[in-house]
Amino acid sequence: MDAFSEKTAHGLPLNRYENFSLGMMYLHGYGVPKNPVLAREYLQKSASAGLDEAQYELGALYYHGVE
Repeated sequence: MDAFSEKTAHGLPLNRYENFSLGMMYLHGYGVPKNPVLAREYLQKSASAGLDEAQYELGALYYHGVE
């Protein structure tokens, strides 16, 4: 079981860096199937928490027309 699964299985929230990492994994298909919708969801959580990198990536997703 990976760290993300373990935290969520115990009902623990992910921090902004973990949300960003998951968003990028789903965006590029690193270890998971590519899923831009899930990528946007995780990046939004991270961006809302104030992570600059997530705000940039989220803006790029919107610019390129991800649903």
